[in-house]
This record gives sequence, structure tokens and C-alpha cells, in this order.
Amino acid sequence: MRPKIYISGIDNLTDARYFSAMGADYLGFQMDDPAMLIKALGMIDWVEGPEIVAETSSLSLSEGIKDALKTGHFQHIKVGAFMPLEEIDVPVGYIFSEALDVPSIPAQVPVYEAKAGQSKYEENCFFKFAIQDLLDQPIPHVAGIILSAGTEEKIGFKDFDQFDQFFEKLDDQF
Repeated sequence: MRPKIYISGIDNLTDARYFSAMGADYLGFQMDDPAMLIKALGMIDWVEGPEIVAETSSLSLSEGIKDALKTGHFQHIKVGAFMPLEEIDVPVGYIFSEALDVPSIPAQVPVYEAKAGQSKYEENCFFKFAIQDLLDQPIPHVAGIILSAGTEEKIGFKDFDQFDQFFEKLDDQF
């Protein structure tokens, strides 16, 4: 079964539209900066297909993120290892969590950092990979793969060659 593809750290429309067109299942927008929340809300209207994830590394949810989750602009949330999951007091689909020692919550999706050369993976988890690592080895059989969108070289210009190779390899392998 093909792993779900989650692209993290989307901060520009070029990335949002590219990854949407390539078949990413989830697009994550970093929401710790209030200005990025406003920017993300504008970009979301330009993409179809992927589910949208609000990403935060804060220890608590801002009112802006809570409002965006309540209005349905974001279907899921990704939190860092130190946010108490009880902080998430708004309806969300999945909680992508980097916390390892937390009580099991039905909507929680564990996220782990993949190690270079790692060959065994838990199949029901999402793993963060460097794009180059996935080009150098077979794509693992996991629930999901998280890749960082990276940065634009300049506004509207980015080299997507490695991502093109990854999506082609993904289609070939699955």
C-alpha cells in the first residue's frame, strides 16, 4: 500500500500548488507566526486535494490557530513533542504528534525521525525523512512519509527536481 505523503513547512503558493498537483495527501503550514496564519489562509483557497495541517511547535495553541481549526480551514494539527495533548480543545481530524510517551488518543498519529540507513519501520506511524535519503534507498512501507518543503531560491522559483524524482519513484514502487 502506498504511504501517505505529508509535506511540512509550506510557506509559499508555488510549493502549495506543486505538491497538491503531485498528489501529496497532506500539506502542513507552520502557524507559530500570526502573519503566516493569514498567509496560509490565502494559499489554502488555491489548492485542491490534500488535507490541510496546522503545524505548531509552541507549548500551547494560540487563539488564531484555534479559530482556524474551528472554522474548518485546517483539518488536522501537528504538534511538537512538548505540547500537552489536552491543550488541543478544538475539533481536529488527526493529531500528528512527536511526543513519544503520551497516552494513546484515537486520533493521534505518531511521528518519528527516520535515521539514515534505517531499515525497519513501524508500519502504523509517520516518519520524517530527508528527500535525498528516499532517493538513495527503497521507499519504506510505512503509514506515512513527512518531507520538508524547503525554501524557494527566490520568489516563485524553486528547483523541484528531487521531488519530481521522489514522486516518480513512489509511483513506480507502489
